[in-house]
Amino acid sequence: MNGANLHARYSISTLSASMASLLLHLAKQLTLDAAMEPQADRYAWAAHYLGEMGKAVMDDVHTAMTAGADRH
Repeated sequence: MNGANLHARYSISTLSASMASLLLHLAKQLTLDAAMEPQADRYAWAAHYLGEMGKAVMDDVHTAMTAGADRH
């Protein structure tokens, strides 16, 4: 793998990890709101959905970062 390709992969992975962090933070905030609100069904489902999205993004980052590792 050449240096430019590695740099591009790292940049995309860093951006993706940052986005996953934001999604997980929002999920945490919605979870706290759901715990405090008497009628919080919409918060709980939104938190669940955002948490799953954050996990999916991190799984994709892991797959992208380890894709070339098994070829060495």
